Amino acid sequence: MPHRLPRPAVCHFRTVAGELRWADAAAQALTCGAAEPGIKAKTLLAAGERGFEEGEVPAKGPGPACWVGLRSPKGRVQVELRGERAEDGSVLWTASRGPGTEVLHRLDPLTRLPGRLPSLPELSAERSVPLARLAVIYLDLDRFREINGRFGPSGGDAVLLEVVHRLELGLPEDAALARVGGDEFAAVLPNAGWPECQGILEYCLGRLGDDFQVHGQPLTVGASVGVALREQEGPSIEVLLRQARQAAFGAKRAGGGQVNFFDAQEHAHEQRLAQQRQRIAEGLDAGEFFLVFQPKVDMQRGTIVGMEALSRWNHAQRGVLMPAEFVPTIEDHELSEQLGEWAIGAAIEAVRQWAAQGRRLSVSVNISAGLLMRADVVRRLSALLERFPERHAGALVLEILETSAIRDIDLAASFIESCRQLGVDVVMDDFGTGYSSLTYLRRLPVSGLKLDQSFVRNVLTDPQDRAILQGVISLAGALGLEVTAEGVETREHGEALLALGCHLAQGFGIARPMPAAEVFGWIDAYERQPLWKPPSDNAPAMNKALPP
Repeated sequence: MPHRLPRPAVCHFRTVAGELRWADAAAQALTCGAAEPGIKAKTLLAAGERGFEEGEVPAKGPGPACWVGLRSPKGRVQVELRGERAEDGSVLWTASRGPGTEVLHRLDPLTRLPGRLPSLPELSAERSVPLARLAVIYLDLDRFREINGRFGPSGGDAVLLEVVHRLELGLPEDAALARVGGDEFAAVLPNAGWPECQGILEYCLGRLGDDFQVHGQPLTVGASVGVALREQEGPSIEVLLRQARQAAFGAKRAGGGQVNFFDAQEHAHEQRLAQQRQRIAEGLDAGEFFLVFQPKVDMQRGTIVGMEALSRWNHAQRGVLMPAEFVPTIEDHELSEQLGEWAIGAAIEAVRQWAAQGRRLSVSVNISAGLLMRADVVRRLSALLERFPERHAGALVLEILETSAIRDIDLAASFIESCRQLGVDVVMDDFGTGYSSLTYLRRLPVSGLKLDQSFVRNVLTDPQDRAILQGVISLAGALGLEVTAEGVETREHGEALLALGCHLAQGFGIARPMPAAEVFGWIDAYERQPLWKPPSDNAPAMNKALPP
């Protein structure tokens, strides 16, 4: 158990009709044991002093503060005294000692803890030497809302009181503990650094991990804890508390039940990330994002089978940005869902405009894992499709990553089936980069696979990659799935794929992504002179393209 040191200069008394009913341990220490229940509170005052005037305490809220002298065997002790009337009519008195020391914020009515931490001057007032270092701790109980829901407010209050009791047993005597939120507590540990905090918090979390008894039922309580450290020179308690809170949020995001020390570099990174996300959100609102389209072709027939829509950002200062410059910033963030929903809507509008000009094209759009997992994704998709009620079959295709689908295989399967009912096909993108289990293919009703470009790129030189492609293409054919090869960079890549039985392809060797205005012209030029000739004329070349 941590070593105990003297507590700071704040103590409490409770009086009823002038009689002392209760005094905390700090008050007992301050008066050297004179604050015994049953005595008249005024007997604690030094000669000639006026204090503990219950008639001056209002019915609600704290009363006025006054400086009084208390008797002590060691002499007169000057304190600032303030009373607050409790619901039962008693008066709770808070006394702070030391020149210039202010009474801490009004006490929490449940735990009787202060509502804020003491400031650096308040901590230093009781010490003859400056504080060399200190630590601020922020503790956020995990899943406390579930506890309240299960046991009701009375059960939640009982848990909070027991938490305070266990924390007070675990913290050093000179620690200042406060309740700073509904299920959030903060503490200052003077002259504590990283090793001291580690030992203290290990003990406190261990105590919190012991079973609680609420209404006769056992309960385990966990907490996410953040710590901010201050050396000889450093920020104020208020700044340290914000830093500790930030660290606690990081601990909670990581799963809870752990301690996270504030890292200035990590915090700066988080701030930059937040600023970048804010700028992306502003860009979406301002219409700075647009789509470009990369063709997918049937190499065997020399025709266009569709377009893949790809996002670009026309940044006001940095120019046109590729997805690699903004998508990682919003991965696993709600902005990823917003961008995906925008892309689907913009793709549907492009297909609608092309259809109005007599071109019935299919457009595929990638859908993020976050959007896939939303409970209302099908409703949102249906609302977007209503913008083009006369759409042709296959107008919209959604592409999901294999790694996204296996996060929740049942949810993904349900989503794909709902899309089919809306007339939207779903294909699995980057196939081969995840687990590629046959079980997943059997359970997910996708209409096709897109082979990851890492396999396609090496088809001419790596026998193992070629064998993998041959197996996947054969498997997909047996399951009735279309296969599209990504990353086709040369005519020879296409010939090798045709020889393996894959005739759908896209890649820079066919065309780079282009604006919507250039799509019709490119289609006309390609279909007049396709890269690959019909199979009857091209068979020898295909066989020759395969390395020995």
